[in-house]
This record gives sequence, C-alpha cells and structure tokens, in this order.
Amino acid sequence: MQADAAGVHAASGLAKLRRLRSHKAELILLAVATGCVMAFALWLDGQLRPALDTRERNERAAEELHERMAPCLPNAGRSPTSWCGAVTIPPPPPIPVSPIPLIAGAPAAFCTANGSPSC
Repeated sequence: MQADAAGVHAASGLAKLRRLRSHKAELILLAVATGCVMAFALWLDGQLRPALDTRERNERAAEELHERMAPCLPNAGRSPTSWCGAVTIPPPPPIPVSPIPLIAGAPAAFCTANGSPSC
C-alpha cells in the first residue's frame, strides 16, 4: 500500500517535471520579462524620487507660508499700499514716448501713425 502511494507520488512528480521541461522556453521568457519589468520599475522610481521629494518639500513650505500669513489676509482689503506690515512699492511712472524723427521719403502711413502733421 505504501509502495503504491510512493509510486503514485513519484509518477506525479515525473509528470510535473515533464510539463516543466515542455514549457521551459516559455518559463525562461516569462522570468526574463519579469526581471526587465522589475528593473525598469526600480530605475523609474530612482529617477522620479528626487522630483517627488522636491514637490513635497515645496508644498510643505507653501503650507507653512500660508499658515503664517493667514491672519493677515482679512486685513489685506483695508489699504491698497499695505499688507500685514509690508508696504507695496508703486510702479515707476511710464516713460514718455519721444516722437520718431521724420525721414525724407517716409511713407504717408508712417507720418500719420507718428502723429506728425506732415512729412
């Protein structure tokens, strides 16, 4: 009885080995493909990790800045020149436009666009 069970077990083991041998090329191809996918995933993770760390650091800095300045936000509408103790600097006045010198033989459109009475 035990010899019969051992024989059946051995026969099933041999059958499994035969199936593995018949699918050997497919299994090797599957193992190589799996290795390539894993290697690519590790490489991609290594490439994207610094960008992710920088993004998280920037988001934390923005949140901290917002938390520090949040008490000042309701007061921002009171004065156009101040915001929580900071004074805005007005922009410089516009530079006056000097007329373009008249050039002999200039087309009429050039003279009228410049505001000149005549060329």
